[in-house]
Amino acid sequence: MNQTNKNSCPYCNTENDPFAYNCKNCGAPLPKPADSPYADGGFELGSVDGISGEDVSDYIGMKASAVLPHFFAVDSGRTDWCWPAAIWAFVLGPLGVALWLLWRKVKKVGWLFLLVAVMISVLPLTLYAFHETENAQQVYAAQYEKLKTQYAEKGEQPEEVEMRMAAASQTAVEYVNRYTAFNTNYKIDLVSFLIKILCFIIAGFYGYVWYKNSAIQRIKQFRIKNTDAGYYRFGLVRQGGTSVGAVIIGLAAYFAVNFAAESVLLKCLLM
Repeated sequence: MNQTNKNSCPYCNTENDPFAYNCKNCGAPLPKPADSPYADGGFELGSVDGISGEDVSDYIGMKASAVLPHFFAVDSGRTDWCWPAAIWAFVLGPLGVALWLLWRKVKKVGWLFLLVAVMISVLPLTLYAFHETENAQQVYAAQYEKLKTQYAEKGEQPEEVEMRMAAASQTAVEYVNRYTAFNTNYKIDLVSFLIKILCFIIAGFYGYVWYKNSAIQRIKQFRIKNTDAGYYRFGLVRQGGTSVGAVIIGLAAYFAVNFAAESVLLKCLLM
C-alpha cells in the first residue's frame, strides 16, 4: 500500500493514516495493510501479563501507541512515570487522580481516591466542629437568654420553639462566617498543598501500574464472558477506551456527598 493512501475504519468510515493501528475517531482496530509493520509476519507487539499486545492495544484505544510502551515497562518490573495522572493530582489532589482513573475506566482505585477526596474536603469542617462544640453551646445559651430577656421586657411570651429558631438562625450565621475564615487559614492551605504533592508522587509512580492491572483484569473477564469470536475485537474496544460518563458521575457523587456531609456537620454545630 502506498503511504499516501488512507486506511478507512470499518466501523465509522473515518479515513486514517495508512499505518494507523486504531481509528483516530472511534478507537476501533483498523485493517492491517500487507506492508504495515503490524501485519502478520512483521513486527510483533509482544504481550502484557500473558495478553497479546494487539488485544491490549485494542482495549486502550486512542493513544494506544503512547500508553502501550508504559505497560510493557511495568510488566518488565520497571516503574514508568505517569504524567497524565501526576498532573491531574497536582491540580486537584485526590479528586484529580480519581477523575483520571475513572476516565480510563480504572474503577476500583478511582472510587477509592474519590472517597479520599471527599474525606479531605470535609476534614476542615469536621475538625472545626469538634473544636467548637463546647463554645457553640455557650454561644447558643447566651443567645437564648438574651432573647428570653428581651421578650420578657416587652411582656411577651413566645413559644420556646420560636425562640430556639431565632437563636439558631443567628448562631448559624455566626458559625458559617467563622468557618469561612477558618477554612481559608494558611494552615489549611499548607496541608492542602502537601496533600497535592503527595498525590502527585503516588499517582506518578503508580498511575500506569493501576491502569495496566485494571486493563488486564477487564480483558480476562471479557474473554470469559464473550462467546462470539466475530464480536471479540469490537467488544474489546467497547470494554476499554475512555469514559466521560464515569467522570461526570464521579464529579456528581463528589459534590453530592460533600454537600450532604457539610450540611450534617453544620447541623451538629447548632444542636
